[in-house]
Amino acid sequence: MNISKRLTVRKCWLKSRWCPKAGARNTTYPPVECTARAYLLYLLSCTLFADKSGSRVSIALLKLLEDLNDVGKYAWGAAALAYLYRHLGPATR
Repeated sequence: MNISKRLTVRKCWLKSRWCPKAGARNTTYPPVECTARAYLLYLLSCTLFADKSGSRVSIALLKLLEDLNDVGKYAWGAAALAYLYRHLGPATR
């Protein structure tokens, strides 16, 4: 099994990184780029690359978010279709 398939984080932890609670007195927020990566990772894992766990996010997508300037140039539709086809096989067995 690929090691990146086993490395996941909880969605609630990821959401807490980019969406602090109102009224929190934490003054050490993460830098803007880290927050943007966390938000995009959460968004991608909930929409295009959702899986059956529903509560975990694969960190394999972080490699795609390394350079935020290139994120808009990716063919996300083709990637989502490949992901869907890859997971349809095991789902039908």
